[in-house]
Amino acid sequence: MSNSSVGASSQNVPAHLSNAPQPANPEKTEGTAFGRKTSRTNNKERKLKGLKNKRAARSQSRKLSNYNVSKSQPRPQVNLTQVHAQPGLNIWTNNPKAITVTPYQGPPINLQNLGKMGNVVVLPPGNWQISSSGQVTPFVLPFPSPLGQNPPGQMVQQFTGHPRTPTQAKTAAPVASAYKNHGLRKLINQSRVSERFHDVQQSSDKLRQKAASVIDAFQKGTSRHSQASASLKSKHLVQIASVLDQHKSEQAKSMPTTAEDIKARAQSQIDSLEEGMQVIAEISNSGRAYYSQEDFSALQTLSREMDAERALLVQVMDDPKSALTEGKLSWGEVTELKRLGYPLNPDLASEFSTLTDADLLKPAEPFGAGKHHSVQKLTFPGVSDNDPPRDYLFKADDAKDNSRYEHVVGKDKYLDKSRPRFAGRNLAAQKLQDALDLRLLPAMTLTTHNGKMGLMMTKAQGVQPFNNETGKPENIAYDSLEKPTVSANLQKNLTDAQWLDCLTGQQDRHSSNLFIDPDTGGVTLIDNDQAFYPGLREVTDPEPDRKIGDWPLPWPGKPELIGRETFEKLEALDEGRIRQDLEPLLDKKEIESTLFRLNDLKQHAQKLADEGKVVDDWLTWRSPTTEDGKGGQRVADFLHSTGKPQSYFNALSQQAEQLYTRPDPQFTRSV
Repeated sequence: MSNSSVGASSQNVPAHLSNAPQPANPEKTEGTAFGRKTSRTNNKERKLKGLKNKRAARSQSRKLSNYNVSKSQPRPQVNLTQVHAQPGLNIWTNNPKAITVTPYQGPPINLQNLGKMGNVVVLPPGNWQISSSGQVTPFVLPFPSPLGQNPPGQMVQQFTGHPRTPTQAKTAAPVASAYKNHGLRKLINQSRVSERFHDVQQSSDKLRQKAASVIDAFQKGTSRHSQASASLKSKHLVQIASVLDQHKSEQAKSMPTTAEDIKARAQSQIDSLEEGMQVIAEISNSGRAYYSQEDFSALQTLSREMDAERALLVQVMDDPKSALTEGKLSWGEVTELKRLGYPLNPDLASEFSTLTDADLLKPAEPFGAGKHHSVQKLTFPGVSDNDPPRDYLFKADDAKDNSRYEHVVGKDKYLDKSRPRFAGRNLAAQKLQDALDLRLLPAMTLTTHNGKMGLMMTKAQGVQPFNNETGKPENIAYDSLEKPTVSANLQKNLTDAQWLDCLTGQQDRHSSNLFIDPDTGGVTLIDNDQAFYPGLREVTDPEPDRKIGDWPLPWPGKPELIGRETFEKLEALDEGRIRQDLEPLLDKKEIESTLFRLNDLKQHAQKLADEGKVVDDWLTWRSPTTEDGKGGQRVADFLHSTGKPQSYFNALSQQAEQLYTRPDPQFTRSV
C-alpha cells in the first residue's frame, strides 16, 4: 500500500499520541484549555481506587496518564497554537517551533505498524483514529479532530493535551583510559584477568547482520523504529563490528621485538577497544529502548569482554618479559598466555604448532565431551599435496579450574585453581615421557582455535579396555598363549605407564582415558590434566579402602618391575634438564615436587635392580628365586602374586576376567 503523504516530526516532544477532542472553533484555539483533563483525572481516580498500597498506586498512576496531574493540582491551562502545515492538514501544538513537516518518502506501510514509528504517524488512504496509546483504528466521520479532516494519504503527528516534558538524554560519561589512568592501570596489573572475547569474527558477523536487518525492516515497513533511529542503531552496530574486525587483524600480527613498539601497538589496540566500549555506553545511556533485552544483554557482555581484553593488553604492555618473545609469538597468542596464567617465557614459542585456523580444510567438528571439557576435530592438509588430510583433536585450555579434584588429594596439596594451566601439564608430561624415551602419550602441541589457546593432539590409537555402553571388556590379550608377543608388549607398556604416572603425580587415570591397541599391545594415555600437584611430593602406596563417594582413588603406587631401558633412562635423568624443560609450563613448587618424586622413584628403581626385578625381555623373563625357594614366575604371574591390586596390569586384567565370568557385567570406570 503506497502512501503519498506529508510527514510531521518533532524534536523534544514525546512520541505519545493523543486523540483528545479539539475546540469547536479551530481558528480560536490559542489560549483554549482542553476539557478532557478532568475526565481523565476522574477516570484515573476510579481505577486507582481499591489498590492495596501506595507503591502500586503510584506505579499504576504513571501508566494511566501522560499528564502531570494529581488530585490536588488545579486544572492546568494549555496554550495551543494551530500550525497550517498543508492544505487540509492542521496540527495543534504548544510548541510550534518543534514541528517539522516533510513529505513522506518511505516504503509502503504495513497497517500493523501504524502509530509505532517514533514521532511520525503514517496514514494510508482512508480515515483513521489514533488513541492515546498509539493504537490505530478505522474512523467514521464526523469527529471534531484534525484527523477526521485530513484528506486520504496524509501523515500527521497529533500533539494535543498537556504532555510531560521529556527528559533530555544525557551523554554517556567517557570510558576511562586503561593506560592513561594510572590508578586503573595499577589495579589492572594487580588483577587476575581470566575473560576475553574469542570468536571475534562470529561476533562481528552477527553485528553486521543485525545492522543490515534493522535497515531492511524499516524499508519493508515492518520496523518499529523511525528512519532516524533505525539509521543510528545500524550505525552503532557497524561501528562496534568495525572495532572487532580491527582488533582481530591486530591480534594476528607478530609481537614487536622492542618494549617501545610493544607499548605503542598495545595502546593503539586499547584505544580502539575503548571506542567500541564508548559506543555501547551511549547505547546503554540513551538508546536502550531500541534494543530487545536479548540484544542489549549481548552488547553488555561484549562490553565486558572488551574491558577484559584491554586489561590483558595493559598487562602484556607492562610485562618486561613481553619483549623476550622476540617476535616469535602473535599478539593473540601472548594475550591468551596472559589470560591463562602462563609466564611470557620465550621457550613457550617452540610449543606452538605452525598450523593455524587459516590452514583448516573445513570447519571444526565436535568429537566428544567429558565432564569438564569438550573436544573438537580439526582437519588440515597433508604434509605434501599427495598426502591425505591430517586430523587433530583440540581441547581449549581453562583460565580457571571448576572441577572438584581438590577433594581427592586435599586443598593443601592441590593446584592453583585460579590458573590451572592444564595444557601445560599435558606438555610437561610429554617432556618427561621424552626424557624417559617412552611412547605413551599422543603427540601434543599448543595452538589457538577461534581465539582460544589449547592443546592440539593426535588421536589415540586402539580401544578403551571396557566398552562404555555395555561395560563389557574388550578382547585384549593381557596374558595370552595365542598372542605372547602382544601380551609381553602390553605388560611392558602398562608398567611403563605406571612409572610415568608416578613421576607426573597423575591423579585421574582410569579406563576411559587409557587406550590399548589389541593388535600390538601399544598403550596411549590421554587427558593428563590432573597431574603435577604442588603438594604431592611422595609416591605413596595406594589406600585400597579409601574412596571419594563411589570413586576409588586412582593411585597405583610404585611398580613391582621396571624395564631395562626405562631403568637406565630414569637413572640418567638430570635435575637441571628437568627444571629447564618444565619451567615454562609449571610453577616453582610444582617443579620441586616433581624432582622430589623423581628421587623417590630412582631409589625404588635401584631397590628393584638389587632384587633382580629389572626386566630385559618381557617375553622370557622369570622372577628371581626367593629365600623360601619360590621364583621362576612369568611377568603376568609375578604381577598377579606380588603386585598391588591398583597396579595398572592387575586392575585391568583381573577386572576384565571378573567381568567375563559375570552373567550381567557391570560397568566401572576405575582402573
